[in-house]
Amino acid sequence: MTGQNTASESSQPKLFDAREIVVIFVRHKRPILIAVAIVLALTAILYLFQEKQFTSVARIAVERQNTDLVDTNSGGRELTTDSPSVDTEVHILESPEVMRRAAEELGLANKPGYGLPEDGGDEDDEPSIERAANTLSANSEVTREGESYAITLEYTDNDPEMAHKITQAIVAAYIGGQQSDKGEQRTEEIDFLADRIKNLKEELLAAETEVARYRASTNLVDIKGDSTAAQQELSVLGTQLANAQAEAAAAQARAEAARQGAISNVVTSPVVNQLREQRARLLAQQQSLMARYGEKHPTIINIENQLDAINRSLAAEQANLNSERANIQAAVVAEARAAQNRVQSIRGSLNRAEGELMAGNNASVRLAELEREAESTRQLYQAFLDRYRLASAAQGTERSNAYVIAEASLPIVPSFPSLPAFGLGGLLAALLAGTLTAIGFEANEKGFRSRRAVEDALDVRVIAAIPDVATMSETQVATEAPLELANYLLEDPESVFGESFRSIITALGIGMAPNAPKTVALTSSLASEGKTTSSICLARTAANMGLRTLIIDCDVRRRAVSRALLENIEYGLRDVLNGEASVENAIVMDPASGAHVLPQRGGGSLNYSLAGSPAMEKLLNHLKSLYDLIILDTAPVIPVAESRAISAMADSVLLIVRWRKTPTSAVELALDALNSVDANVDGCILSLVDIRDRSESGSEYLYYERYDSVD
Repeated sequence: MTGQNTASESSQPKLFDAREIVVIFVRHKRPILIAVAIVLALTAILYLFQEKQFTSVARIAVERQNTDLVDTNSGGRELTTDSPSVDTEVHILESPEVMRRAAEELGLANKPGYGLPEDGGDEDDEPSIERAANTLSANSEVTREGESYAITLEYTDNDPEMAHKITQAIVAAYIGGQQSDKGEQRTEEIDFLADRIKNLKEELLAAETEVARYRASTNLVDIKGDSTAAQQELSVLGTQLANAQAEAAAAQARAEAARQGAISNVVTSPVVNQLREQRARLLAQQQSLMARYGEKHPTIINIENQLDAINRSLAAEQANLNSERANIQAAVVAEARAAQNRVQSIRGSLNRAEGELMAGNNASVRLAELEREAESTRQLYQAFLDRYRLASAAQGTERSNAYVIAEASLPIVPSFPSLPAFGLGGLLAALLAGTLTAIGFEANEKGFRSRRAVEDALDVRVIAAIPDVATMSETQVATEAPLELANYLLEDPESVFGESFRSIITALGIGMAPNAPKTVALTSSLASEGKTTSSICLARTAANMGLRTLIIDCDVRRRAVSRALLENIEYGLRDVLNGEASVENAIVMDPASGAHVLPQRGGGSLNYSLAGSPAMEKLLNHLKSLYDLIILDTAPVIPVAESRAISAMADSVLLIVRWRKTPTSAVELALDALNSVDANVDGCILSLVDIRDRSESGSEYLYYERYDSVD
């Protein structure tokens, strides 16, 4: 046990034991394969009965720059398509309006499954283009390919031809709709421009007419911006007024002189007249130049000097004019009056000219305002007229800003159900079903599956693993009858079945070591675990090996060994313990192997306490001197109390554990019961191990080969 425990302790636990997983699947391969087959069959049936769906795919690209044959942009710059614009085109392509156009193009309003219900509808159901458009929208998918300017349109339908036609119709409706929308927008633009041009034309004619009318009404036909003619007239009248004022002043002076009697001959003297005329001209020039240049001008100063000289000359000549004053006084007065009247006349003309000039200037301001308004209207009219001409020239040249880069494909292979997808899904489901089946079967198993499992769980070594003969390829024995299995052991002692019992004898050292146990009790936790079969086979194996062997049937209730080996029993263990018969009379020989048997006799009242009595212990001590090996076939240790007492008397106790059947809790309870009576449990024996799946048992059968002798 020490070596076994050391080996067990040296094995490190693994988080993931691939071999154990493989063992589990191999162990339950039949139900797993059945579950996998069922799932795969259901997947195939589901695939075959699925309604086929076909998907037609078309690809559209959006132009990065929106160029027209006729550039109607006022700035002459092309419009660039950005990323949000492409996303907008995706929404336009999947819009109800585009779907409605495609449905109208294909006449889907009257087609069942589109504009009409799938079954044709009732009499009250009317064709609906909206229903058809909604169907197209529900079965189509529009996606943008990454960050590119390409758009993918997919339409799915039961009919591949219909899917192809509808995809083409949607693309045509989208591209044609863009052209149609642009054409309608262009027509609306032209109509608007035509109405606006008409109104602007009327406004321009009215403005120009107002300019002409105002110019005519204000007599501004010959007057330009600077009013040169009126200014020239004012200049002439100013000169005339200055001359007239000079002459009037001279006449007034003469008249005054005449009234004062100071009229002299100078008045009629040519010299005086000449001087006066010179002075008058200089005065007129002086007044004219004073208005222009000012009194500091050199010409003004020169004239003043000349006037001073003339005045001096007149003063000199005036002294000589003292005669004829009376004769010319009346003439001088009349001349002065006439000169004054002339001055008044010229002054009136001058005032009139100044008024006309002022009125002309005011009229020019108003005229300029009217002309500006007319010019503004003219420019606006020209701009609208140019835009109208461009729009008219561009009408009919509209085109979509998207183009087809991949025509709608005619689907041949259905997009749903997808054979690869269904196949992969079926495989995954089958694997899941197989895994769940393995988990379910594994969870339902209560027993141990290998030596390691027993040793790890119970800290007890496994002496041997006895195969289930029905699972051995070299035999057709399929019964669990103890005698038939024991007979098979004798018929083929070199089989793996026989080797397992020889390994028990070898492990215990029976017949080889001086301190080897002579009394070996075979017990089990529960019934039907192969205990009796193991006892008989172990006894026959030991007898064939030349060991003096005795098997004692200690099971008072069932007497399995006695019923299997003997037909008529005269005396049994109970008789010996009661003193009613000697042990020599009760022991019989198994003729097939030469082993001796101390049976149980049926009938009579049963005394269950005899098996655990001192008499039993005394009997065993006596028999040890007669036999090399005494096998005690006891009842199950959990339900039968006397089995514990018998086990406590044995030199060695072997606990039979049926492979994958005996619950762990039952084995633990049996070990606790044996330990409570200080039984010497040397180990466990796994019985009825299925060696067809040798990897399950984890035993030496994985490496077993028949080793025949040579004659």
